[in-house]
Amino acid sequence: GGWHRKPAGYDPCLDVYTEVYFNRPDVQEALHANVTGSISRPWSLC
Repeated sequence: GGWHRKPAGYDPCLDVYTEVYFNRPDVQEALHANVTGSISRPWSLC
């Protein structure tokens, strides 16, 4: 166990990775988000 150290620095694709992850159907189901599918637009960062 324990924490894994990640390299320091800025990843310019972090926003893209986050949006892709939160728009996955399995992730939305696990978070009980948009389970009816009634929200037609994808999740996006503010």
